[in-house]
Amino acid sequence: MAALTLFCLLATSFSLKCHALSIEQDVTPTYVSAHPQEWSVKYMKKENGLIHFTIVRQLTEPKYLVAHLAVHHEGKLIASSDTPLFGKAKANTYYFALLTEDIATSTFTISESGLGSTIDGKPVDIPAVGSITHRFRLPDYLRE
Repeated sequence: MAALTLFCLLATSFSLKCHALSIEQDVTPTYVSAHPQEWSVKYMKKENGLIHFTIVRQLTEPKYLVAHLAVHHEGKLIASSDTPLFGKAKANTYYFALLTEDIATSTFTISESGLGSTIDGKPVDIPAVGSITHRFRLPDYLRE
């Protein structure tokens, strides 16, 4: 009887497990140039010493996006921002500005998840399990 109970518990455990797949992808200047229908990355140096970035993610279908910016100055994290967005099937634009000396140590990523689930048979926009985290090495864009 104990063996049967153990077997039932294990079978239930295995049937309830779901594995999320999250991957990371570098979005390089070369990739952006090859995929202009997906990405646009522009920057402009201003007189005040800041470099202003504009990053656009073109979507063909709605997705759940979370942009993460971490600003490091002199080896310390001085600012962090996480911006969630239910992205539309169009251009989704992010703006930020950094000091020139902070670009090498600061990070910007966009995590992207699919949408779609049902509750009581009705479709709802709930982020799906798993995501792609798009990483931008900002100094690479200044070398162009």
